[in-house]
Amino acid sequence: MKLLSKVAYFFLIFLLVFPTYSVSAQDVASSGPTYTIQPGDTLNVIAIKFGVSVDDIILANNISNPNILSAGQQIVIPGLEGVTGNLTAEEIPLGANLSNLSVQYQFPIDMLIKLNKVTSPREIYAGSSLILPVSDQITLNGIQSIKSGGTLFETAISIGSNPWILATQNNLQTTWSATPSTPVFYSQEKQAGDAKSARSKIPFLSSLQFNELPVIQGHTIEISATGEQGLLISGSLLDKPLHFFQQSDGRYTALQGIHAMAETGLSPFEMSITRPDGSKYQFSQMIYVQSGYYPEDPPLSVDPETIDPSYTKAEDDTIKQIITPVSPIKLWTGIFREPVDEPVCTKSIFGVRRIYNGGQFTSYHGGLDFGVCANLNIYAPAAGTVVFTGPLTATGNATFIDHGQGIYTGYGHQAEIKVKAGDHVEPGQLIGIIGATGRVTGPHLHFEVWVNGVKVNPVQWLENIYP
Repeated sequence: MKLLSKVAYFFLIFLLVFPTYSVSAQDVASSGPTYTIQPGDTLNVIAIKFGVSVDDIILANNISNPNILSAGQQIVIPGLEGVTGNLTAEEIPLGANLSNLSVQYQFPIDMLIKLNKVTSPREIYAGSSLILPVSDQITLNGIQSIKSGGTLFETAISIGSNPWILATQNNLQTTWSATPSTPVFYSQEKQAGDAKSARSKIPFLSSLQFNELPVIQGHTIEISATGEQGLLISGSLLDKPLHFFQQSDGRYTALQGIHAMAETGLSPFEMSITRPDGSKYQFSQMIYVQSGYYPEDPPLSVDPETIDPSYTKAEDDTIKQIITPVSPIKLWTGIFREPVDEPVCTKSIFGVRRIYNGGQFTSYHGGLDFGVCANLNIYAPAAGTVVFTGPLTATGNATFIDHGQGIYTGYGHQAEIKVKAGDHVEPGQLIGIIGATGRVTGPHLHFEVWVNGVKVNPVQWLENIYP
């Protein structure tokens, strides 16, 4: 009895020090696809990435302290029945769609749709996050296109591959199903430092990027491509035709302004690349337009004639005719200089929503207003050619300068114009005197920058080099 008492005593102590639990479904981590936690991840971030709730992640992984996560730790993602393996969340690159992502990652398209809860192709837009499988198999990280008049056999030989394997990997019914417009993915050895070589690419191009994604109302967008020599590249952004020019460093670049009141949300981006031999690749993709979050100006009282559409339409048509031509020669270099002397004082910024004479906020300020703080001098901010001088109803005495490749600057409300159409100007050259002509409430310089037919925030051009 004494022995039994001692055994019972030690057993009781063991239970107190090492408590046991009954095994239940909640005590065992659920099975399913896993995700490797990245630096900076939180449960909220992970839940948003995969479209599940934080509570479900905690329950599926028996997480006792949701505030403690370790980079490199793998957790189960619940609610993805039929999906296995390790997952990652990647930013969708330019030129990618569900079809070529399915080929590139060798993952069924229906599983990609299920994994990402895709209900419309419009949801696959550049810069958005897409859940993708992390495979131990070699991802098809190279891309090639069939030359004009060529075949898949010739393409396979040029990259040292088997045409039948290529056809299978690229979901082609036969080896002759591929056309010059069909991207052909294949496996190639990664180069040192080429961490992103597995990401979607575009035939004929080694890179394609926007200077910002999503694009923002009122901003200048620079689209930069590198690739083979002699390419002819065209396209459109928000239904505006793009003009690509090859720069001295070999890049193909296009500059496009985003209207300050462009509708936010998804808008189209299209691109066409043609080789000298006539081979062509085209694609379209959605781009997200984000608000510029511009404030509202206090109500303004002005001469009613200056806001009368019967007068302003004629002026708008005149200005559109002035700033529409796109000359291929780039005249400016570097950052634009301020068009006035220091000290610089800004009276009104670009993009602010405006209301005139008790109307509604249906217009915006299309430039940067400089007050009179140093003197009345107005200077050219960059090299260019004067293409217009004269009086306009709202803009007053105006000057427009063409800087080449679709870039124009405008100067309004001048008291005196010091140049004439046809003059070549250099940075810092005196071109006018600040005044109060046109639609004004006092003397100032209204300074505009136009990028391929759209007014943009001039501050960007005073702080950045394009392209």
